[in-house]
Amino acid sequence: MKSIAMVLLLVCFSCTRLLAQDQVSRGDIEILMQQKNEAFDQLERDCYQKFAVNDCVKDVNAKRRLELADLKRQDALFSATERTQRATEQLQRLEQKKREAQERSEEAHAIDAAAEKQKKQLLHEKSEPHKQKLTQSTAAQRTVKIKEAKSPALIQKNQTDQQSKITEANRRRAERDKRLAERDLTIQGLPKPGSK
Repeated sequence: MKSIAMVLLLVCFSCTRLLAQDQVSRGDIEILMQQKNEAFDQLERDCYQKFAVNDCVKDVNAKRRLELADLKRQDALFSATERTQRATEQLQRLEQKKREAQERSEEAHAIDAAAEKQKKQLLHEKSEPHKQKLTQSTAAQRTVKIKEAKSPALIQKNQTDQQSKITEANRRRAERDKRLAERDLTIQGLPKPGSK
């Protein structure tokens, strides 16, 4: 019995010494829990050698719960710390991916903008000579038209053309009126439009 108590004291001393250190790992906590469970199991087996077995087992289990509660609490804290650390690392990875994606997107936009600018510049370079030719030819055509418009022969020709167009329009109008009058004669039974 004294040897078991000594083992238990030794286990408790080593547990408190390990727990007092800042760098307690999950493995250390599991080892301590296993050592304490073994010590309490031995105490429980020793209880069966006594007359008051139930009281002894109840006392051992109460001590076991008290001693292991602190280890379980520390294990839970350790697990929570690990979860928090993993979550923080995951958030950092996600943030890094987001930054990289944004940088790639900005680079792609910059490349697209540069390509678009280069394309516009190339089109401008290609179209500039054509615009100059067109401007020069249009200016030349205007000067020719202005010179021609001022000539008396052109003025006389334009007036003659206008007169012939008016004469042709009058002739067509007279033919149309004649056709309508003939058609009205053939349809005698119907009233004329606009007359009541």
